[in-house]
Parts: sequence; C-alpha cells; structure tokens
Amino acid sequence: MEIARGILARKELRIGGLFVSGSEVTAALFHGLRGKGFSVHGQVIPLAAYGRLIQGLYPDLPVVAKGGLVGDANSLIQCIEYLFTRMSGRIFS
Repeated sequence: MEIARGILARKELRIGGLFVSGSEVTAALFHGLRGKGFSVHGQVIPLAAYGRLIQGLYPDLPVVAKGGLVGDANSLIQCIEYLFTRMSGRIFS
C-alpha cells in the first residue's frame, strides 16, 4: 500500500480515483490511506461498488471496489469505464 500512497502523493499525476479488486487488498488500501471507511454510492456490477473514501489522507476519493473472484472478462473494463464516467462529472454523487 506504500506504492499506492506514494503515487497518490505525486501531485503532477492528478489521480482522480482508484479501482481496487479483492477484499483484503481493498481493506489494506483503505487502512494505508487512513480511511475510516467507504461510502457506497452505487453498484457497477454485482459485488462491485462505486463509492468514496471516508476521511483519511484522501477524503472523498472516488473508488470502485470489486470482489476478487467476481465478474467475467469484461468486468474490469466496466468498472474502469464507470469510474471514469463518475470522475468526469457526467454522473454526480
């Protein structure tokens, strides 16, 4: 999680959101970012949620979190497209 935190800290990259897969990886990431939780704003596909980090180093950071064994070959694409759509402001919340 040190890598993710280091990348997010680089202001020139302007990271606007994260995709994360697997419950243990998601929990470790949120812990590493000192988040207090994850506010769910919608479902991308079954067992893949869109939301925002609660508090921590990057409060309100958009995140799509997908179960590690969830979905098919197109699930990653669907999740990333959904995240980009939310980040672009075309869908609010």
